[in-house]
Amino acid sequence: MTRLPFLFLSVAFIAAWSNLTTAPNLNAQDVITFSLDMRGAIVQRWFDPQKDLVGVRGSIQPLRWDSTLVATDPDRDSIYTLTLTVASNSKYAKLFGKRKLAYKFKIENTAKFNNGWETVQNSTVILTGKAQTVRRVFNTRALAPTPATRLPNVRLHEFFQPKTLLQRTLSVYLPPGYDKTAQRYPVLYLHDGQNIFDDSTASNSEWYADEIADMMIKQKKLPPCIIVGVSVRSEDRVNEYTPVPLRQADGVGRPADRGGKGALHAQMLVEEIKPFIDSTYRTLSDRANTALGGSSLGGLMTMYTALSYPNVFSRLMIMSPSVWWSNNWILYSMNQNINDSLSTTLKPANTRIWLDVGDAEGKETVEEIRAMKMLLTTKGWKLGSNLAYTEAKNAPHSESAWSERLESAWTFLWKNTRK
Repeated sequence: MTRLPFLFLSVAFIAAWSNLTTAPNLNAQDVITFSLDMRGAIVQRWFDPQKDLVGVRGSIQPLRWDSTLVATDPDRDSIYTLTLTVASNSKYAKLFGKRKLAYKFKIENTAKFNNGWETVQNSTVILTGKAQTVRRVFNTRALAPTPATRLPNVRLHEFFQPKTLLQRTLSVYLPPGYDKTAQRYPVLYLHDGQNIFDDSTASNSEWYADEIADMMIKQKKLPPCIIVGVSVRSEDRVNEYTPVPLRQADGVGRPADRGGKGALHAQMLVEEIKPFIDSTYRTLSDRANTALGGSSLGGLMTMYTALSYPNVFSRLMIMSPSVWWSNNWILYSMNQNINDSLSTTLKPANTRIWLDVGDAEGKETVEEIRAMKMLLTTKGWKLGSNLAYTEAKNAPHSESAWSERLESAWTFLWKNTRK
């Protein structure tokens, strides 16, 4: 999921967007016209056409999740339109032939309910290579049918019931040849498992982790391994993926705590999910062969879980972590809980970490993740040795951006291991 939809950030610069339908050089390929029916929103007083702007945010450029492309109403019929040419999707979307645009409408008035965001989940458009029009009433969800895209070697445990938290799906990628050998394999656990292998369950777009793993293993860039996607429901994600609560107003001026069940999530992962995977599949269950990864709040939980269970994970993939949560709480926790001399803390001597951020995620976000990198180096991690850090050019806070960095992350995490 994207950084929880930026409700805690100041509103970014709003990019006004002209009506492109008359532009002489408009490419007819992947031209999307959004038609936003705001009549109901006006009647319900969610939207004031005299004062408010409305537009679209989304997962593929020129759409972004941290700024709005504004729609216009030239006919003054309260149906706003925005036409744009969608940029080329990730190289993996092109390579594997699957393209989906996730988007959401937003009123640009921070005083509005939900900060102007639609309260429904993200909607999607299947990109066909042809011009198309998306017509939708504000705050009603419209999902284009999305077929399952996971490979046959991804097995599902759809009703895994832990004792600590709610039922969920475990998606387990098995390397090529798994059923033909007695070999045991290292395991990578990934947060937000609903986004990892399958467009039909992904909130925005999938990571193509199964296709990328197959490709890298065949090219001997990655040792054959098992990858476990641990899903979470969107309505539970903030609670499960945050180690401490965040105090905020509840909408009517009263203080309310949000989140803070991260300890239960980490316990579930280590004490229930990992034993299930180790008993069901041929794993190498020791610390040296167990890795953990995630992005955004999932990146935050990756670091927190490793701090909480330092004897379980030796390789960490931390992408665009939500360092900002609860006033950078994770940095204070890292400072207290990392010590090379104690047996029960995370050690630079035997822990390899990939850390990254996109430079289009916002100046504050980049600075916070740089602070995490600096803290790791002061605690003994060495850049280029057991710590990799990258600031990806023009990369937003999105699944497609994290997918683009999987190859580099996995190459680093399993560097100098037998393939």
